[in-house]
Amino acid sequence: MNKEELINLLNVLDFEEVRSMTLTYYKKKPSKYNYNDEDYNPKTICVGTDLEKLIIENAEYSRQRDNDIYRELEMIKSEVTNAKDKV
Repeated sequence: MNKEELINLLNVLDFEEVRSMTLTYYKKKPSKYNYNDEDYNPKTICVGTDLEKLIIENAEYSRQRDNDIYRELEMIKSEVTNAKDKV
């Protein structure tokens, strides 16, 4: 979505107050040649949102999923080892 499309969307919506909004944008379009320039890095604006809390929740969920996957792999490994021993 470009700047004009966002402005048009905001003009079309009928609202009195924004309670929560996250907007991530680029000042200039990034490419593989200019990714170190500050103007090409994404910027985020949060209204009514605790971004740090969301990051912590996401990290905890990812850690939990990693642990679940590791536990499942260990179970499969154990089953395969036991099956080899029986043969």
